[in-house]
Amino acid sequence: MKKVKLFTLILLLTAFTAGCAAESSADSGGIPTQEQLQSATSQLSTEPEDMEFSLNGEIFQYPIDIDTLLDAGWTIDKSILSQIKVIPGHTTTTKIPLKKKKDSEYAAGECYFTVTNNIDMDVEIGHLATDTLEFDESNHITLILPQGITWDSTFEDVLDAYQPAEDHYTDLDNYLEIIISNLDNNTHMQMTFDLETRKLSHIKFY
Repeated sequence: MKKVKLFTLILLLTAFTAGCAAESSADSGGIPTQEQLQSATSQLSTEPEDMEFSLNGEIFQYPIDIDTLLDAGWTIDKSILSQIKVIPGHTTTTKIPLKKKKDSEYAAGECYFTVTNNIDMDVEIGHLATDTLEFDESNHITLILPQGITWDSTFEDVLDAYQPAEDHYTDLDNYLEIIISNLDNNTHMQMTFDLETRKLSHIKFY
């Protein structure tokens, strides 16, 4: 079996991330208005295992083709895209940032994804589905999960809403985590929480 190759974009990603931080600093912190929350909740599945979420007002389901995100107005920096537009066979990328410009309702923000091309042929990145997709509270994206879970939700709020099995959550002095799994298609949502506020701080789909 061919060894999976790895794209290394550390320098470019570091520069790109630094540039984005200043751009997305002045906003609401990704907390939706009551109207935005009600609209998203009414469209989302009530089951977290369905891996649906609202991202700046649009409903998505993990895993997602990169083209779907690009068509929704998310962008990859040109300097990065020039290196990864075509993914060689048997290649996994490092984390790649996706960026969304500010509009009349939502602040600018960003998230990160990886993709893998498992076949022998080269494939354009837009035709590949996300391997991982990550969101962080500090990146100002208005993200809403089933049953109205947002960045303002606490560890206890999520436990109460999603009722995960005991082996799917961790409540320790130095780590708070809840994992939701869909065993039918082997997808997972990992949620981690700020230790001081106990509020949701990071989400990773994989």
